[in-house]
Amino acid sequence: MRDTLRATWYLLVTSVVGIAWASLLVSLLATGVGTLVIVVGAFILMATARLVHLVEAAEVGRAARFLHAEVPTTVVEPAIGPPPATVPARLRQEWTSSTVRGALAGVARMATGPALLAVTIVLWAVPLGLASTPILVAADLEPTKWTEHVESVVDVAERPSAIAMTVVGLLLSPLAAVGVQRLAAATAERTLAVAASLAPVAEPQQVDV
Repeated sequence: MRDTLRATWYLLVTSVVGIAWASLLVSLLATGVGTLVIVVGAFILMATARLVHLVEAAEVGRAARFLHAEVPTTVVEPAIGPPPATVPARLRQEWTSSTVRGALAGVARMATGPALLAVTIVLWAVPLGLASTPILVAADLEPTKWTEHVESVVDVAERPSAIAMTVVGLLLSPLAAVGVQRLAAATAERTLAVAASLAPVAEPQQVDV
C-alpha cells in the first residue's frame, strides 16, 4: 500500500509540475524570441536556459529517488567557464544541444502531463467509484430517520446491481494499484533513460605497445 501511495504521489507531482513548467517555458521562449530585436530577449533566453537545466535536474533527481537509483551524470548542465564578451556568443554558450533537448522535453510535457494526470485519476476513480456504489445508492434514498436509514441499507443490500458493482470495484482495486506502480516506474525509467542518453561518452584511450 505504501508503494502504491508513493507511486501515485510521484505521478501526480510529475504531471502537475510538467504542465506548469511547460506553460511557463512556452511563455518564456515566446517572450524571449519576440523581444530579441531589442536585446532584452537575449537575456530572457539565457535565463530560460539556466531554468531549463534546473528543472530537468529536479525531474531526474525525483525519478532517481523514486526508483532508489543513482542520478546519472549528464551533459544537461549550465555552461561553465568565463562568459564571452558579446551577447550573441553568450547566448550560444547557454543554448547548447543539451539545453535544446531539455527545452523540447519540457515543451513535450504540455501533452504528456495532462495525459499522465488523466490516466492516474482514471486508474483510481473507476475502482473506487464502483466500490462506493452502495453509499451512493443509500444517499439517493434520502432517509430522514435512523430507522429509515437502516431500511435504506437493507434496500441497498437487496439490489444485485449495487452488490455486483461493489465486487467489481474491489476486484479492480489491486489491478489499479499495480497499474499505478508500473506507470510510475515506466515514467521514472524513461526520465532516467533520456538523462543517461545525454551523458558524455569517454573517448577510448590509445595504449602504447
